[in-house]
Amino acid sequence: EKELEDNNTASLIGKIINEELGKEYYDLKDKKSKKVEYKDITILTRNRNNKFVAGIVKGLIAHGIPVVSDVKENVCDYQEVLMVVNALKLVDCFKQDVALASTLKSPIGGLNDDELAQIVAFYTDTEEAQKDWRWGFADAYEYYVKHATTPLSTKVKEFNEYFEKIREIADFVGAEGVLNALINDKNIESYLFAQKNGSTKVNRLRRLVCASVVDAKRLTVSEFLQKVQTSPESFNFADCADEDSVKIMTIHASK
Repeated sequence: EKELEDNNTASLIGKIINEELGKEYYDLKDKKSKKVEYKDITILTRNRNNKFVAGIVKGLIAHGIPVVSDVKENVCDYQEVLMVVNALKLVDCFKQDVALASTLKSPIGGLNDDELAQIVAFYTDTEEAQKDWRWGFADAYEYYVKHATTPLSTKVKEFNEYFEKIREIADFVGAEGVLNALINDKNIESYLFAQKNGSTKVNRLRRLVCASVVDAKRLTVSEFLQKVQTSPESFNFADCADEDSVKIMTIHASK
């Protein structure tokens, strides 16, 4: 219920922001009329670290509104970050249903919902599936890679071969090397630049890569995922935002 309340509040604030965008106002400093931009809007709060504020930040991000704030953020609130984190999970341990399906559907895998459904359908009526009702998507995927000869199977097998190669180099290049390989091989930056607030998303992704090196030591994939899991709010992305972003600050800081 609390999360729903935060989402509703963020939706309301987002609606107000979008209604204000483009309206004209007179800038006393520049002595001319201007149109309202994201950077002209500030949200004042009483406490920058409470869960309510964090919920607002998360909600605005989900609505595509660029935000800059000192509030502690969960690194996986950002879809571009979650995308590569899921890919790292596959490098660490490939048989993970959610991470596998998400990565296949992302620009890294390039599949859509119908194609994911084809993988599941190919396995559903097999003897293996009937023997164990607890099977998951990873089981269906593994069976598909081994036995399918459909047009889709070529794409799936290429995905599988790519991750086999990435897993082979992971021990030598660490999380940093794997992240850079994924980003470069799959043209993820170009994909993000083409989106709204693309430069912010790319900067955020680059900051994530930097965080995979601590005191000149490259974290392994497992070590980095542990950092993401245990300290998701330790990643500071506040200064990754575009200049044209809504600001969230405390009433005290605004004085």
